Amino acid sequence: MFLNYRFQNIINKRVSISAHKLVKQEKIIFSNLEKYKQKVLTFPHTFFSKDEKQILRTIDNFDSTGALRIKVSVYSQTRSLLKEYFDHRVNSYLSRRIRVGNYFLLRGLSFYIFRKQEYALLLVKQVKYELLQAQTFLNKYLDAKVVPNNEEKILLLGLLDNYKQHLLELLHAVNQAERYLPYGEKITHSDYEDYMKCCQYIVDIFYKLYIHNQLPLNLSSVKLGIKEITSYLYKKIRLNNSGFIDVNTLLIKMYREANNAHEIALLCIKLTKHYQRGIRWNIIIGIEYGGIEIPFALNTFLKLNNQKESFRIYLVNSTYSSDLSKTVRKTKLESAITKFPNLINKSVLILDDNIVTARTIKKVISFLKKKGVRAVYFACIGFSSEELSVHMKKYRHGCVHPDFINSIETLKPAPFLYRLKQGDHYRKGVYNPIEEQIERYLRQTYSRTNFKLRAS
Repeated sequence: MFLNYRFQNIINKRVSISAHKLVKQEKIIFSNLEKYKQKVLTFPHTFFSKDEKQILRTIDNFDSTGALRIKVSVYSQTRSLLKEYFDHRVNSYLSRRIRVGNYFLLRGLSFYIFRKQEYALLLVKQVKYELLQAQTFLNKYLDAKVVPNNEEKILLLGLLDNYKQHLLELLHAVNQAERYLPYGEKITHSDYEDYMKCCQYIVDIFYKLYIHNQLPLNLSSVKLGIKEITSYLYKKIRLNNSGFIDVNTLLIKMYREANNAHEIALLCIKLTKHYQRGIRWNIIIGIEYGGIEIPFALNTFLKLNNQKESFRIYLVNSTYSSDLSKTVRKTKLESAITKFPNLINKSVLILDDNIVTARTIKKVISFLKKKGVRAVYFACIGFSSEELSVHMKKYRHGCVHPDFINSIETLKPAPFLYRLKQGDHYRKGVYNPIEEQIERYLRQTYSRTNFKLRAS
């Protein structure tokens, strides 16, 4: 049974304590259980690692979408250089915080809205501006050599969260441009590798601060490659934007369903434990766009646990959710820049955010088999719930086979459900109730802004 506060009912029974309660209410729970210590079997205090306890203690710092949040009253009283970053806004799209009830979410509307009428070139310029702003404020803060308190740590994590999200947006845009936009020069291998290293470095900074309170010195020694990447995208967009390929709404994609740092961290800790127990892989594959951050985060956690290996990351396209692939009516798992090396007798780890139908995974595994891969491991944050699977089978959309679920590493059931009828301006079919709740709130609060959640 799951432990509640009726302790008189637990004599002679095995007690299962939820992870959140074990850490948040540790003293209360164990002091009460001591009364029954002769007849009650409980989990030891070492059931969770130190890193897992740190993550579980800080869950309340995130909202359901994965945004860092801070109470409005606390934010107003905090004196920090970082407040200037979050208070600044170019327009309603680029506000860097949203008020929801008594909290500020330290992500702007650009993380939730579908900016349908805007030109891709303008979006790239906006993302570049946001990256340079985040970089400037981060260096300013680090140069001041401030030791952050709890409130400042949340603000600093919020800034880094924005920074890494925008970096990953541009990385995804580059990969999509390489796969689907035929005109223009290819990106150079050195520019792409420099940018991948930049993404890895910022992800490292974020999770080292989040888990171990480690602050970087500065970013001056890092070649960020933002200028080279944006210059490449400008040329690609100008040359390919035509009646054949509408680049306007399809290249820059921000919203990811499983975008909670604590969930990504918990999954990476589980995978790190597997690695330490002898399960080995040679290459990590992330499935874009949802799984784009997880491979970088896994490399970070392997380093935090004193593993010398830092694995080469390859990113493949989600075959059924990419709007750009639907537009050009073809699907490409790899491009010239993301082309796999010799995979004969190699072990591959595939990472994604959510499994809904498992069609992408099936296609990737089939592709890898043809390349001669010896073993394929797979892990994700969320998998299809039973309620969704019933509808997916009934309407022949495909679904995850139970045996497949039992053989992979997952963190939780995915929130997706299936709607039979269209209504209240929402489409029928697979949907995410958490996203729709956010969308309703944002529609009411920002009624002048015409937007739609990207993943709805």
